[in-house]
This record gives sequence, C-alpha cells and structure tokens, in this order.
Amino acid sequence: FDRLNYRLDQREQHNILTIEALERAQAPNYLRFGLSLRADTDDSSDFNLLFSHRRIWLNDAGGEWRNEFELGRGGGFSTEWFQPFSYTSPYFFALGAGRNAEPFSVYDIDGNEYSRYNLYRNYLRAEVGVNLGNYGEWRTGIERNRISAERKVGDPSLFANERGWLTQFSSRLLIDQFDNTRLPRQGYFVSAELAHLLGEDSTVLRARGDWAQTWGKQTWRLSGRYAQQFGRAAEVNAFALGGFLNLSGLKPKQLLGSRLAFARLMSYRQIAAMSQP
Repeated sequence: FDRLNYRLDQREQHNILTIEALERAQAPNYLRFGLSLRADTDDSSDFNLLFSHRRIWLNDAGGEWRNEFELGRGGGFSTEWFQPFSYTSPYFFALGAGRNAEPFSVYDIDGNEYSRYNLYRNYLRAEVGVNLGNYGEWRTGIERNRISAERKVGDPSLFANERGWLTQFSSRLLIDQFDNTRLPRQGYFVSAELAHLLGEDSTVLRARGDWAQTWGKQTWRLSGRYAQQFGRAAEVNAFALGGFLNLSGLKPKQLLGSRLAFARLMSYRQIAAMSQP
C-alpha cells in the first residue's frame, strides 16, 4: 500500500477501528532473477540463469500474467494467464503454454553412460481450480504435449530419435505451509497429481509430502515421494531417482522405472541470522 491510516471511534458505547488503505499505484510488474550451479566428481558441471516476471491486476477481478525463463543446460520458458472469476471468488481458470528442454542420459547396470538424449516438450494447458485460502490450491484440466527425443550420443540402431503427441487430463492438489521455500524451518508441504493419458490406456499417480520442525537452531526435515504408472508404460513418463539429495551416490536420474517410492530424513542447523532493518 502507498498509504495506510487508521482511527478509533466510539459509537453507541462500542469501540470501532476504521482502516483506510490506499492501494499501491505503482509496480504492477515483479521481476526475479536466480542462478543455479551443479558439479560432480566426474568433472561435469552446468549452470542455469533463471528469470521470472509477474504482472498483477490486469483487470478488476485480479487477473495475472506469469512468465518464467531458464537459460543454460536444458532451459525453456513458460507463460500463464491466471484469471479469478471475480475479485471475491476463490474459483479461477488458467491458460498456459511453454517449452522445456532437458538433457537425459541412459545408464547400464554398472552406472556407465551409453546413450544421451535431449528431450524437448512443447505444451498447451487449460485448467480450472479453486484457491484454498492460505493453504494452497486445487486444479484440474487438460494438457496437450508435443514431445521429441533427439539422440546426441549412442548407437543409432539401438537408440532412435523419437517424436510424438501426448494428451492428458489431470487433477492436482497443492498445500504449502512452509515458512521458507528453499530451507524451511517450520511447516509442511503436500502435493498430489492424478493424470490419465488419453489414447495411451495409462494413468499416472504422483504424490509428495514434506514436514519440517525446528528445535532451537536445529531443523529436522522428513520427505517422501511416491509415483506409479498404471496400464501400458510409456517411457516419456518414466520416474527417475539419482543426484543430490535423491540418492546422492548415483548420477542424476540414473535409476528409471514405472514405480517410485522414496523417503529421506535430513537435518540442518542455523549458524547465523541476518539482522532485521
């Protein structure tokens, strides 16, 4: 707000607090920047630059335009129009589109890489949902994907380039009660998704739960993930494990399968605190 005033009045032997707020007239656009780095003992490393743009109050109902860009190894972009039905309504619809590029390696049983791909995904998405107040949101909708896998390393007779279309109808629930996105010290996070792949005779279930609690300066965090694909398996929906904090002794996404169950207990300690202005 640009200005926030209040006054206390007495009416009919009652105290009434009146708050007068002048909404901020500037800064409808919000920008965020980030950098991610990764390196391992095999002398491989990569970095990504992250950009986020958010345009608020596009109309009286509170519509928003959200954009994300990622440059570096892989990379991609996404854009979404988020539109509540009215200013006071918890219901909304969202239209989105994007493109993702992701490097993907295939390993043998001994962990040796013998094929490398670039996976590209272009998508269009339409969803309706409901805002669950300060807890999270629930969405359901349809998504159309154009997926291609381009081989970079590997025997062409064994690893061919692939392209195809994939349409799915999905429902997603998100509850976020963490006090911090990256290193939470208190709260919990729950997400679940059920997707049916149209024309593939396949259904995918994904679920994740996180809980964090701090005693003194020591924080304990318990995390779990479960995913399973029912019906005819499709490689494009294979679940992966491996990499930092996801079986750290393995290479990123070294283990693939149509079912995943993973649990992790970790602890971290606050060693300093930034002073508040």
